[in-house]
Amino acid sequence: MEVKIGLGGGDKGPESKRQEGSHVRLGWGRREAPLNGPAGLDGYSYAVRDITGEKVHLSRLRPYAQPFKSGDVIGMYISLPSPHRQPNKRDPYDPAHIKRERIAIEFKGQEYFESYEYSQSKEMLTLMEANDRAKTSTSTPAPLATKKSATVKNLPSTARGGKSGPPEPTPMRPLPTLGPESCLAFFVNGESQGIAFQDLYDYLPLRTPPNKAQEKKRAHKEGLREHKENPYDDGSLGYYPLISLFNEAEVTLNPGPNFEFPPPPDIDAVLMSDCMDTDVKPVLDGMPKWRPLCERYPEYMAEQFALDRLEDTDSHKPEKEHKHQREPKEPKEPKEHKEHKEYKDTKVDEAKQLDAQEKLELHRAKRRAQAAARRERARKAKAEAEAEARRKAEENPVPPLDADRAMQVDEQSADRYSAPPTGTPSIYHHSPVATVESVGDIPTYWEGRTQDNSEYNTDGEDMGGEGVPDFDDHDPASSEMGIDEELAQIA
Repeated sequence: MEVKIGLGGGDKGPESKRQEGSHVRLGWGRREAPLNGPAGLDGYSYAVRDITGEKVHLSRLRPYAQPFKSGDVIGMYISLPSPHRQPNKRDPYDPAHIKRERIAIEFKGQEYFESYEYSQSKEMLTLMEANDRAKTSTSTPAPLATKKSATVKNLPSTARGGKSGPPEPTPMRPLPTLGPESCLAFFVNGESQGIAFQDLYDYLPLRTPPNKAQEKKRAHKEGLREHKENPYDDGSLGYYPLISLFNEAEVTLNPGPNFEFPPPPDIDAVLMSDCMDTDVKPVLDGMPKWRPLCERYPEYMAEQFALDRLEDTDSHKPEKEHKHQREPKEPKEPKEHKEHKEYKDTKVDEAKQLDAQEKLELHRAKRRAQAAARRERARKAKAEAEAEARRKAEENPVPPLDADRAMQVDEQSADRYSAPPTGTPSIYHHSPVATVESVGDIPTYWEGRTQDNSEYNTDGEDMGGEGVPDFDDHDPASSEMGIDEELAQIA
């Protein structure tokens, strides 16, 4: 890509009131590079400065190129090994595995996705500390104190019961690089300045095995939300163009494909010739071996879409408890057991396919069958009772009434149910109740008119028993009444 300096190199704007002019730093940096400092501040970025043309890394200045100023066009070239290193499938903690962690957050009616952070590692910070110690090593050391400090007894080496010697330092992890094929180079107005940096640091995070004690400690902190680190590549790691502007500096970016100063077809060959002072061989096919930065964006979006589809596919797959273990083989079942199991599974599947309405109909049919069974049992019980009554009547026959007693009963019945006198208000109506011959026939009379409450009511059953009438045919008060009171009540 090209960067045109609009205002830089120590120049001041026409309306600027600053004492110092504008300056620019150009380079490449990783996602962990701090944005509150200039490019080349630490080990996460590489840059070149305008005022002297020096290259900057870990805040160390080294001579590199010619200075550039306002109006100059700077070409920025980066070479990374291709293809990328593939992750080790046997190592689940290999940072080359691509795992995205997206946390959905709704804010003002919009849904945003928060991703895990990539914080600076202590190994990279140690590089900065070593650089600071190297800078201060040439300065005059402070004079040693002649008197003992009042807190010398509190030091770990002299305290009572304390451990002797300083604590052991935490082991440092090695910092991998991308190899000698990776390099950075700059061009000033189309003129190559040579290789600025080579064997760049790898942009993948350092291998971090899980810390069970830290995870347990974090689990106990309920209600506290803290940023988590992603120990894997989420598909966005790499080197990005990094430009620092100071005092109203201005630049114009040109990611291609048309450049003001087109680079040579084979930039690597030109850079090698600058190092070895040899001639550059012409490219036979004439096609450039480099690619403009603008072609990287559609590739990046295609990679993100592919990861989206992969995550959607994985989300629908059933989770396996042991992903890295071989599943044990199940013993073969006998054919009879297998057929019985298949028949049972088929029945279960058919039962699951019944909807709620079908289940309700089955429930109602079951209750109707139960009601019919209850009615049949009642009918049989009634028939047995009648047969028992007839058997007892045959064993103990009732003596017939004499003629005088029968005539007296008939006269009393005729007087009781005769019509009222003419002219008096009638409160009697024709009673549908038939006359009885004797007191012994009353139970038989009521037995034929007992309410049958065994009739099944579907709606009442469905309502949990509500709405079903409850008849009490055994009233204790009615058994103490005489025949006259009962007949009067019935009338």
